Amino acid sequence: MMEEPGFWNDPDKANKLTKELKDTKNEIDFFNALKTDYDDIFAMIDIANEENDEKLIPEINKMFTKYVQSHNFNMKVIDYLDGDEAGIKSVAFVVSCDYAYGLLKSEMGVHRLVRISPFNAQGKRQTSFVSCDVMPDIIEDIDIEVKDEDLKIDYY
Repeated sequence: MMEEPGFWNDPDKANKLTKELKDTKNEIDFFNALKTDYDDIFAMIDIANEENDEKLIPEINKMFTKYVQSHNFNMKVIDYLDGDEAGIKSVAFVVSCDYAYGLLKSEMGVHRLVRISPFNAQGKRQTSFVSCDVMPDIIEDIDIEVKDEDLKIDYY
């Protein structure tokens, strides 16, 4: 596009397009870095589970916290419940940052974890499931007015 004849004839338009290109490239680089960090964190979690190394759990948690902080995310735990025998039964937290919902909405759904259970004397692999819900937090109060003429009511 920049190589096209006449592109630089209109400096204002050329500068605007160049800025858009730079902004888009920065966003792509940002998301690629997020993907790499995400993959690294979950690789470490898999290693800890497969090796049954509970010493890595605090490190993973510290790695996750650093990940959130390094991307200028704010994370606040609002509810935490320990598991019956071990682990976490439930946790709820708020992540605040630009694009928070867009970055995290792909995590919504049921996640499966296959690991060697520390509670199984035979060392068999066991599967755990966790349900993850991602919801946007809309700070502003929005008044929505629905006009009668916008409604369509069918009676059967």
